[in-house]
Amino acid sequence: MKTYQKLIPVAILGLLLAGCGSKNNDNQNASMKNSQSTSVKSSDKTTSSKASSSSSASSSSAASSSDSVASSSSSESASSATSGNPVSSKTYASREAAKNSVGYQSKASTSGLPTVNLGSGITGVKDAGAGQVFVSFNMGRWSLTVRGTEVNVSDTATPAAKQMVAYLQTHTLPVPDGYGHVSADIDSNETTVKWQEGATVHKVSGSTPEAALQAAIDAK
Repeated sequence: MKTYQKLIPVAILGLLLAGCGSKNNDNQNASMKNSQSTSVKSSDKTTSSKASSSSSASSSSAASSSDSVASSSSSESASSATSGNPVSSKTYASREAAKNSVGYQSKASTSGLPTVNLGSGITGVKDAGAGQVFVSFNMGRWSLTVRGTEVNVSDTATPAAKQMVAYLQTHTLPVPDGYGHVSADIDSNETTVKWQEGATVHKVSGSTPEAALQAAIDAK
């Protein structure tokens, strides 16, 4: 009986110690779960932050690419607008064929016609008939012809030819590898400039003689 009484307190103490151990294990498990949960949440936040940063960078790159395309397009619209009066070129089978297409007129081909003083030491010739007037002159390898109309005793071709001569005193046309020709029609507001380069003929045009001449000068 005494032995039994001694064993009871020992058994109770064992149960108490086991209970404490179980609680400690539960606390440890809970702590580990909380730590794992915190780690998972932190990882989720990091992943979310990286995804957000990647998305932002992608959007920024797309916006930059869009701006670049727009700039390129603008730039292209600005270039077409400034060209305005492009040069067209045509190559022929021979230099002689190219020369014939230019329409160059030598002084000999207009000799015998009435002369007209165009200023700056340039003398032209005038051919009139049926209300039309043609004033032609030569400068270097270029021949120039102005067509106008005759009204009473004056005409529209001579003043235009004088203006062209004055303009060319301060502006130099391309030097053709062959010949060049300017044909100005004052009444129809159309002037064409052609010049030869080997077997190729270049051409520009303008609504006024000065505009067409300047286009040819810019094409040099």
